[in-house]
Amino acid sequence: MEETNRWCFFEYDIERDIIIFSENEFLGGLSGLVITDCKERLAEQIGMDKREFHKLYRFLRSQQEIYEFSLKEKETWYRAKASVVGERQGDYKKIGCITNITKEKEEKEILRKKEKLDTLTGFYNSRNAWRKINHYLEHEGKEKQHVMFLIDIDKMKKINEELGYLFGDTILVNIAESIRKIMQPGDIAGRVGGDDFVLLLTNVDKKEAEFRIEKLKDSLRQIYTGEKIEYAISCSIGGAIYPEHGENYKELFHCADIALFCAKKKGIDLLEWYQNSLRDQLPDKHRKSYNFFSTKVDTDRERYVASQEITNFAFDIMSTTKDVYSAIHLLLEKIGKEYGAQCVGIYEKSRGETSLKLTYAWKEKKEYEQDIACKIPYKDLDEISLCYDENGIYIATDVTKIENGLRVFVTSDKITSMLQCAFLEEGEFRGCVSLVYFNEKHTWNCDEKDSFIKVTKIIAFYLLKLRVSERIQERLEHMKNYDPLTGISTLYKFKKDAKRLLHYNQKKYALIYADITNFKYVNDTYGYRIGDRILYDLALMANRELTPESLLARVSADNFVCLVPFNDERKLTDRVKEFSHRFSQMQKKKNIIFNLVLISGICVLETGYEDISTAIDNANIARKYIKESSNTACQFYNESMTQKIRKEVEITNCMEEALQNGEFVVYLQPKIGLKNDSLAGAEALIRWKRGEDKLIPPNEFIPLFEKNGFILQLDFYVYEEICKKLRFWIDHGIEVVPISVNVSRVHLNDEAFVEKLLNLVNKYHISPGLIELELTESIFLDNTEVALSIMSDLKGHGFSVSIDDFGAGYSSLNLLKDMSSDVIKLDKEFFSHGEMQKEEQIIVSNIIHMAKQLNMKVLSEGIETKMQCEFLKKISCDMVQGYFYAKPMPIPEFEKCLMLSQ
Repeated sequence: MEETNRWCFFEYDIERDIIIFSENEFLGGLSGLVITDCKERLAEQIGMDKREFHKLYRFLRSQQEIYEFSLKEKETWYRAKASVVGERQGDYKKIGCITNITKEKEEKEILRKKEKLDTLTGFYNSRNAWRKINHYLEHEGKEKQHVMFLIDIDKMKKINEELGYLFGDTILVNIAESIRKIMQPGDIAGRVGGDDFVLLLTNVDKKEAEFRIEKLKDSLRQIYTGEKIEYAISCSIGGAIYPEHGENYKELFHCADIALFCAKKKGIDLLEWYQNSLRDQLPDKHRKSYNFFSTKVDTDRERYVASQEITNFAFDIMSTTKDVYSAIHLLLEKIGKEYGAQCVGIYEKSRGETSLKLTYAWKEKKEYEQDIACKIPYKDLDEISLCYDENGIYIATDVTKIENGLRVFVTSDKITSMLQCAFLEEGEFRGCVSLVYFNEKHTWNCDEKDSFIKVTKIIAFYLLKLRVSERIQERLEHMKNYDPLTGISTLYKFKKDAKRLLHYNQKKYALIYADITNFKYVNDTYGYRIGDRILYDLALMANRELTPESLLARVSADNFVCLVPFNDERKLTDRVKEFSHRFSQMQKKKNIIFNLVLISGICVLETGYEDISTAIDNANIARKYIKESSNTACQFYNESMTQKIRKEVEITNCMEEALQNGEFVVYLQPKIGLKNDSLAGAEALIRWKRGEDKLIPPNEFIPLFEKNGFILQLDFYVYEEICKKLRFWIDHGIEVVPISVNVSRVHLNDEAFVEKLLNLVNKYHISPGLIELELTESIFLDNTEVALSIMSDLKGHGFSVSIDDFGAGYSSLNLLKDMSSDVIKLDKEFFSHGEMQKEEQIIVSNIIHMAKQLNMKVLSEGIETKMQCEFLKKISCDMVQGYFYAKPMPIPEFEKCLMLSQ
């Protein structure tokens, strides 16, 4: 759990531009958050500047797997690692996790800086001193005067030989401190040999440079080297001036080198400035350098340098590689050969096991493989971790004398010596790097031990990072394959398993695509906790029904797919319906008021059929077909359903062109006032004339346009046509009546909807009272709060508002008390049977009576008989609309009716 809190998992829906974050601690502001419209809102939510956010957004919407970014002015760094799941457009999701890598970045930066620096003195190493000085001279230091000194410590070789390298290194550290004391901001120093330094004093003249060098000499004389005067510290120095003696590092260094050579010929503790005449004193005018830093050092120093080299090699290879596995093996071979070991191994704590496992190993000879332990059992990790000293080192020159828990590493009589260095993660023992020697005892000097510690730290840093990455990858794979709410397969895993099952199991199968009716209302009414419980119940119940030859997965929300073998369609239908009934009854017992019914589309897969993606699509088409045009709860897919989809695609492809070409024509259906049978208004309806004679019915394109959003353009086209016509009639002295227009549910998502309407009526100087906005009752059921708010806003600006299809929904009467509607339009289903039944008359009478008491007018639509009209007059209905009086007609024809009524 503690480890999980360091990660934040996320799921990004590429099609819908929605991201969901898991609950976490280190990204508290995003914990459990769901962000819609990420392109506009995510940058502000996470506190990222626009430029950086565009890179993050590209990562979310592409196949890129890793992206690193910073927040809060680069104080905090994160790594996002994710992969795309889904096999077709509209189904793609990017699932991944975010980890805080600030500490890793800081450690890497420290290592990067250390790579540039000499590990002993903290000055730049030779290569980076050259780069740094050259860069300075080419840019900010150009056209100024600077001085380069080459400093060689006198008698340093003698100090190392007689007092030891450890003492000598201490002296070098003190010398470096003395050099720092004479440096000013902008000056650059580097160690270019065992006891040689390059120093660039920036923006100084010769006099100032000489003054500082005298201070350096005084400081060096104060360094304690014991009581013997022959070890007093002094230095020989060669100086060159920029740009007089050279314009880059190479030229200045060469001149300072010549000057240093001449200074040392004269004695010790001297400063010599370069001048051309010095070249006459050189033994070989073609040599590249003349001093100690270019010569070979003694054997002990070689060992010291070698230990530094292996540290640098370890950092270089681990920091630049993309193949950690190969890099570690190469590094272990390098360590083994440099240290003269027969075997080098890395042991790591195994997850979920009571053992240390050999994860990487190098052997000098293949036959040594049987002589080293592959797995080290342990009862108590603390016992093992306590065997190492404060630096994490354990030394066994003679393994026969090991008396602690590390004795378990000695698994062969051939092993004589062993050197180990432990590595930790957040203070907890995670493993060790082990050097093993055969046949003869081995000892290690301080430099070797120090470099072994450094190399182990470098290995551990990248190895532990790799293990964290592997754990994250495991978690991501689990997220890709298993639904976190229900525990059943995701669609991604379902498809893989289904392909395998169909290939090896030559049977007839049915693919069932199901969802729960009214599930949105459950979430809205009872909350997501209850909704999640219902989904869990469904998955659990379905899983118990499955045979080993069946598969189940959650696609998204309340959508599930199931693959089952079957022989008889009737039996399968009965089985699906019976399951749906049992599920519905179970939820009723749990006090769910809504009648939860499973709607299932089924696609038959004949023996040998393996195109699982198409089968899922077809089953989904059958499911949607039930919702749009059938009363059954179970429907088998057939080709005619695909034809319907193709027809929708054809309509979608030509709708924009049709609007531009004027193929959409506004019709008006008169509304009749029952009090005196006069024209009281009209409803604007749309017709699509495709070609000369072809008329596409509204029920074929309106639902599709609501689904793809084109209804927004089409509605405003109708609104403007009505405003134009009203303006025309008014200008020509024709007395107008209110015209009602339909408002799609899609407009509720547009915050500027009312403002656009106002702009339109103002453009044509039309009174808002002449426009009646019809909102269907279902709009209020889908989004009651927003619908009521828009209704109130419209009325506040003078528009008239009516409720269409009243009486068709679940909660008509309950909503009536909250609606401030001017008109309610009774659903035509009340009058669809011709002669009205007594029960229908009672219901209609009472609705009209209640509406009157709420100061609302009532219009009955779908009126087709005289008896219906007489009844409605009798109960004081205000208006009617239907074929008994007039069908919808083109505007010119309605205009004639309008003029006749006057």
